[in-house]
Amino acid sequence: MRFFPFKNFLTEFPKRFLSTSALQESSSSSSLAVQFLINSCGLSSKSALSTSRKLKLDENKLENPRSVIQILKSNGFDETHITKLVQKFPAVLGCRVESNLKPKLEYFAQNGITGTALVDCVVAKPRILHKSLRDSIKPMFELLKEIDSSNDFIIRVLKRNQWIFSSRDKNFKQNIDFLTKRELPARQIARVFMCPTTVAHKHESFIRNFNAVNDLGLDIKSPGYIYALAVFSSMNEATLKKKFQVFKSLGWTQEGILSMLKKHPFCLGLSEERIRECMDYFVKVLKLKPEYVIARPGIFYHSLDKIGRRYNILKVLESNKLVKLDKFLSYLTVSEERFRSFMSQFEEKVPGLPKLYASTAKLDK
Repeated sequence: MRFFPFKNFLTEFPKRFLSTSALQESSSSSSLAVQFLINSCGLSSKSALSTSRKLKLDENKLENPRSVIQILKSNGFDETHITKLVQKFPAVLGCRVESNLKPKLEYFAQNGITGTALVDCVVAKPRILHKSLRDSIKPMFELLKEIDSSNDFIIRVLKRNQWIFSSRDKNFKQNIDFLTKRELPARQIARVFMCPTTVAHKHESFIRNFNAVNDLGLDIKSPGYIYALAVFSSMNEATLKKKFQVFKSLGWTQEGILSMLKKHPFCLGLSEERIRECMDYFVKVLKLKPEYVIARPGIFYHSLDKIGRRYNILKVLESNKLVKLDKFLSYLTVSEERFRSFMSQFEEKVPGLPKLYASTAKLDK
């Protein structure tokens, strides 16, 4: 039998005793706060204890958190929503109801953000509740409504990019003003809010990216213009040059790359590994001509496994003289529903086609 050294016991006992005692004392002093977080906010015991300590909650400081829960429930938040909100942003329980939460929720309601829309926005990005209503939220709402007054647009922005409500981000407004002065259509500027990091750069850097996209000859009014600007803003000049070189090394011309940027600019943001893997598979395995891929760059976004399985089906149909492969290649990238509908036309002539589609895997080299 192995004995614990007595001198170690003397050393360790006070630490363990004090640690346990402190934990018990802490838990005891905030037991009501912990139970509140468990019962009213749906937190686990461990999460409730941690949150209680972070917020320094105790039984004498629960009036405000209870008021927060009450106003949230009165605005459509159920128990599940409240649990997610508190887990993501515990500080919400410290928000003043009358001077903070209530005015903001009322302002959202005045602008058509209520019910499910309000709940979804706040749960997705809860830190908006800490933004200043006067200095951040109202000015940004006014800017958004100038561009697109529809509730759907504002809701999409709220769900995705609430950091733009920061009053400290002067670059954002300066760059938006720059685009407005260049007579960029409102619908194009609206797209900026879906890729907000595009205009979060310093103004000088943003202008360089803007000029680089213009130098490619892209029409400022084309749908892909803002997305091309987003891609250019996400990479430095050296990375951009390397991406162009990768495509050129795979047989793409400068015109082909520009064509891709007009249709699917985010293809330029794909990793070099992904670009080479896809082109290798399309050209060497599926025997697609490079011109076919260049004309349809959206194919890069699709699963190679799914494309391979569909190609197998087309080959089976071709071997049965039911289709000509080159005329049905568009079915490689259609929706799943449409492809299955397409297959159903041939089930009587080729029994078990859906089963074959489900079982076949991506072609190997």
